Amino acid sequence: MELIGFIQVFNIIVIAIAIAIGTLLYMCCRSLTFFPSSSSAVDSAVADCAAVADDEDADIPPRREKYDVFISFRGDDTRLGITSHLHAALLQKKIQTYIDNRLKRGEEIRPALLEAIEKSTISVIIFSQNYADSTWCLDELVHILKCNNREGRMVIPVFYDINPSHVRKQHGSYADAFAQLEKRFDSSIDKVQKWRDALTTAANLSGFDHSNKSGTEADLIQRETPNVEVIFANCSEIQERPLKHADFKKMSNLIMLSLFGQLTSSLDLPDSLRYLNWLKYPLESLPSNFCPENLVELHMHNSKVKKLWKEEQILVNLQVIDLSYSDYLTEVPNLSGSLKIVHINLCGCGSLVEIPWYFQHLHKLTHLRLGRCTSLKYLPEMPGNIQYLDLKYSGIKELPESVWSNENISYLNISHCTDLDKLPNNRCELKVSDVLGIESCTSLGKFSELPRDISKLSLFGFTRLVSLPTNICKLKHLEELNLSGCSKLENFPKILEPMEHLKSLNLSATAVKELPSSIEFLPALKRVQLQGCKWLSSIPKSICKLKCLEELNLSGCSTLKNFPEILEPMEHLKSLNLSATTVKKLPSSIEFLPALKRVQLQGCKRLSSIPKSICKLKCLEELDISGCCMLRNFPEILEPMENLKSLNLSRTAVEQLYTSSIEFLPALKNIELEGCNKLSCISKSMLKYVKRPDLKVMESSDESETNESDDHGEYLRKDLFGETGALEESDGFIGTNLAIAVQIGSSEMRIEEIHIR
Repeated sequence: MELIGFIQVFNIIVIAIAIAIGTLLYMCCRSLTFFPSSSSAVDSAVADCAAVADDEDADIPPRREKYDVFISFRGDDTRLGITSHLHAALLQKKIQTYIDNRLKRGEEIRPALLEAIEKSTISVIIFSQNYADSTWCLDELVHILKCNNREGRMVIPVFYDINPSHVRKQHGSYADAFAQLEKRFDSSIDKVQKWRDALTTAANLSGFDHSNKSGTEADLIQRETPNVEVIFANCSEIQERPLKHADFKKMSNLIMLSLFGQLTSSLDLPDSLRYLNWLKYPLESLPSNFCPENLVELHMHNSKVKKLWKEEQILVNLQVIDLSYSDYLTEVPNLSGSLKIVHINLCGCGSLVEIPWYFQHLHKLTHLRLGRCTSLKYLPEMPGNIQYLDLKYSGIKELPESVWSNENISYLNISHCTDLDKLPNNRCELKVSDVLGIESCTSLGKFSELPRDISKLSLFGFTRLVSLPTNICKLKHLEELNLSGCSKLENFPKILEPMEHLKSLNLSATAVKELPSSIEFLPALKRVQLQGCKWLSSIPKSICKLKCLEELNLSGCSTLKNFPEILEPMEHLKSLNLSATTVKKLPSSIEFLPALKRVQLQGCKRLSSIPKSICKLKCLEELDISGCCMLRNFPEILEPMENLKSLNLSRTAVEQLYTSSIEFLPALKNIELEGCNKLSCISKSMLKYVKRPDLKVMESSDESETNESDDHGEYLRKDLFGETGALEESDGFIGTNLAIAVQIGSSEMRIEEIHIR
């Protein structure tokens, strides 16, 4: 046969599909026909699985560059049943398969297993009654879908002895499993939600339902597996060779064809095709003599198609169509008769201007991707079962009300829709439980209601947003709120009732003038960002009610003059940034921030004093007061600060440093004094601390230049002025307009010379 010889020469990969168990058998063999597996192979695989009890690593495949198939399964349910028979069929055809049969598994999935998923072309997920009982299986599933979304890997779900809707909606045994998971992971509920989302997504993929099949698994494989033909071909390797277009047409059992690269002309396609994947299809339409009535999935990513069919076709079996990034596509093919369709991907079709009205009648449609359809301005009403709607970077101007009121939608992304100028006014029933993609909608000036189950909300870049609705506090599950860049937002609303899960609030570069005293009703806040809020003039005293607060950033709040007294301890605050504010002093009550590790005050040009209570901060590691040009006195430290590693006094007006202060800073590694022109004297006894090999010192001469050591990564100021002088043995003071030349050795740092000018 000419075609067989052709395929052998050009390494066309052949795949066999075992329809009986709903699993694709991906094989690298020379034949185009799949023959049922022998009973001996099945018996052998079952024996191998049983042997795992004696040797838990007995059936783990070795590391490889690539696997054909990865099988995800719940061992207790299917190890000695359907999984072993599938594995046997794969072994029979010498298909490189990864199957993890170990009986004992830890809580966390092993890196080697994640790597095996990433190296597999196809993943088969065998959903069974107790699949969701295993966090290992659920983590496998999340990673499988991550690879699928990122790299377009094939994922095939198999529903064995389980109703697909139970998987999709977590009912039945899956509901029981998640009731237990929510108790076990009550402190990381987002992890549980990721597992739920993964199950919903996987159960919506085109797969196989074998929940009510009779007979044994081995019988099913042998009885129901037909002779089918599947071809993968890399067109870049074959376009120089003669290929008869009719060759494929003659293959009446060809059900799956996947072509990569471009041919100079089209092929005659057999009407038996169920799965067609043609990357970079080079023509404006599919062959007119091809009848696609058997097609279940059609993938033509990055094609040159303008109109899929020259004549109208009825695709009654179609479930998935992917024409993503087909830049020339001007209209959606007629799918009015495709009532089984579940997934439609038109992402990146920049010439597409309209979605047909009949989409609202595609009642099984759950996933619709229209991101980057920049010419698309309006949407029709959406079907009631839609769950996933992606419109990011599209040209839409408004959303239909049927989207906002659809409680089945769990994913909505309208981010970067710069022409979107309003949201529906009707009640929002969306069940989006994670992130609502809505950031950078620069034309959107207001909204009345948002999905109440969201955990993250980013309104970044809403340059027309003037105010937030007072019912923002109704978002009881909200954990992160990002309003940064909302340059016209002047008021943050009063919090009328507690929001007990909000951990992060970002109001950076907004026009807010004050925070409401009701901020205490955000008890879980860990991070507050207000940098660049130029009109913010005060911080409410109730800020100290935020007992979980770890980071407070007020840098660049140029009209902020006072930091409030801390009336009660805030035992978790680790970072306080007041850089480039106009605060004149720190309150002595700063000692009520015992967990502080980092205090930044650089550029506070009106700061005139540091309270003595600073030494009460026993956890402090970094203190940066650089650029505080009115600061003349640095307090004497009279008790140990055992963790302070970095002290920056550059460009301050500090006149004196106390020897005792250095003695109480045993962990100090870096003192920066660059530009301290007022520092006229330093005790000679303080110089001995420079000898410590772990201490780096920058002295004050503005004319000095910095040299960096090559291997040690340490830097010291080295500048020689005037005549070389010698230190007197007396206990006087030595002027500090000097340079210290330092020899860095392998074991010590020692002072060689001191030059005074």
